Amino acid sequence: TIFNPRGNMKGGFTIYDVLHGVVGYGLGVSGSPIPKLVTALDFIVAKGGSLNTVKAGVGGAFSVFLVSAGLGSEVNTAVQGVRVPGGFSFSLGFVPSKNFRLIYSYNQVELHYFGLTVGF
Repeated sequence: TIFNPRGNMKGGFTIYDVLHGVVGYGLGVSGSPIPKLVTALDFIVAKGGSLNTVKAGVGGAFSVFLVSAGLGSEVNTAVQGVRVPGGFSFSLGFVPSKNFRLIYSYNQVELHYFGLTVGF
């Protein structure tokens, strides 16, 4: 869920593995200090309330391309269920219209992640 998607400050909330039993939650905030630049801070919390990962990032939009990079820290590696990797991560995106988005991410949710969003 994204809160205030068109504003300068945004918030987001994720529930991990709803279909098989909730294992954790994600909470994030982002802001645009200047046009076309976004900074973000994400927190991943296990179902029991233990903080798992904290990740900070910065990204930019250039015409139809998106680029972002982040650095995360796994705070509690003993937490079971949900794992968002720490360390360096980056994403590349192609967004030719508001209804089409193609994303590649390295070391975000998985080591390699490809995503396609098509809106109607």
